[in-house]
Amino acid sequence: MKPTENLNTYEEHPLPDPEIGEASLLTDDQQAEAVAGPPLETPEKVEENSLVEIPSAQMSLEAELGQAIENANKYLDLAQRTQADLVNYRKRVESERLETRRFAIEDLIVDLMPVMDSLTQAAQVYNNVADSDNPLLDGVRRTISVLNKVLGKHGSQIIAEDDVPFDPTLHQPLLTETSDTVTTETVVEIYQQGVRIGDRVVKPAMVKVLVPLAQEPEEPPQPEEDTEAEELEGAS
Repeated sequence: MKPTENLNTYEEHPLPDPEIGEASLLTDDQQAEAVAGPPLETPEKVEENSLVEIPSAQMSLEAELGQAIENANKYLDLAQRTQADLVNYRKRVESERLETRRFAIEDLIVDLMPVMDSLTQAAQVYNNVADSDNPLLDGVRRTISVLNKVLGKHGSQIIAEDDVPFDPTLHQPLLTETSDTVTTETVVEIYQQGVRIGDRVVKPAMVKVLVPLAQEPEEPPQPEEDTEAEELEGAS
């Protein structure tokens, strides 16, 4: 055999390429499947999976929303209760402050009333024995006027009117006399002035009261005599 003939024989059967390796031994279908990768899901399968995930997510969101609403209502109720408690606390504090102030004013006014009575009595005495234009009398009257303004500024009212019907809620009688000049119990003289704050009498006025004379009771009518009975008695 000639050397050239042997070389041609080797060329007709080439050896496998080492870089390709075992891949060159796969069939055409296997190589196509390897290149294409795993099979893709069909549109129907994708839609089915999406429909399963959407209700689950919606239920989760609804649960979170319900919990958020519940918490919001809880905090709103707490805020409203706190606000109501704060309003009630402020009202209570203001009421206590006014009550304390009222009692303090009442005590001060009661302490000032003897001073007012002394000044009033002094003015009456000076008015009877001295000239009405006396500077001292004028000073006393001015002092009484200033005290009345101060007491009125704090809501008080002096009870010092005479020739008025007797009112047991305003007056305390120290002396009573009967008289035919009045038809009802009447205050005719003030011994000590009283004072009230609003509708509450702090100190009643000490007064003299005239009481009307008691009317003589009328005699009850006499029953008419039974003339017929008398005639019968006379006949017997």
